[in-house]
Amino acid sequence: MNRPHEAVAHSIGEYVRGMAHTNGMESFWALLQRGYVGIYHWMSRKHLDRYVRELYTKVTKPAKSAVQDAAAWQVSQRLSAYRISGYTT
Repeated sequence: MNRPHEAVAHSIGEYVRGMAHTNGMESFWALLQRGYVGIYHWMSRKHLDRYVRELYTKVTKPAKSAVQDAAAWQVSQRLSAYRISGYTT
């Protein structure tokens, strides 16, 4: 993606100018830190780009719809019922 680089001057009290702001990056950074504490517990400098790419994929991937979730749940329930009753799938 080729986007022009924009900046805001926090030193003069400017925090937003049009679409230029730091909220998105601060949110992404907070998620990465939360992942460090909750999921990874340790990150190597060598593979930091992989952790960032994984988080980026999770953040930008479109969420499944409620219909897709319901369909997946029904399929899993049917498979569980077949396994419990002795049928093979």
